[in-house]
Amino acid sequence: MDMYEIRERYDNGYYDCCISIPRKVKENYVFDENLSVKRNREMVAEHNQKIDDMFKEKRDNQAKLNKKLTDDVVTYIVDSYDISEEQARIVEKFVYTEKHSFMCDYFSWIDEVASMVEEIVKVGMLDYLASKKNNYRKVSLYLQRRRRSHL
Repeated sequence: MDMYEIRERYDNGYYDCCISIPRKVKENYVFDENLSVKRNREMVAEHNQKIDDMFKEKRDNQAKLNKKLTDDVVTYIVDSYDISEEQARIVEKFVYTEKHSFMCDYFSWIDEVASMVEEIVKVGMLDYLASKKNNYRKVSLYLQRRRRSHL
């Protein structure tokens, strides 16, 4: 599956749990005026418990669908780029953390970040820098400075 298909599935609601949940009712709500107050309160409690159960079910289903989206994206990254599944999960987690509020950016950033990670892995950045400087301590300091300069 490619990123276009994953995006289409997302846009079409494949990864969304579409269970509509009615509202809870207040404790003093009257379902039937011909019933006793006690029975109406029992009905309110039963109704609200059903709503809680439905909400829990929806939350669980949405969590499964979110995991499915993550797994589909990770599979896409592993199939499309020369990086491991662990690295792909790190890419997905980073992009989701940064861009999940606007999912359009999320899908476009997946390719950009995965491509960058693939290049870094191919070059073996730490080994490359170490061979140039001949000292891992200097490499570590260099990377710390770079990190600070990007903040």
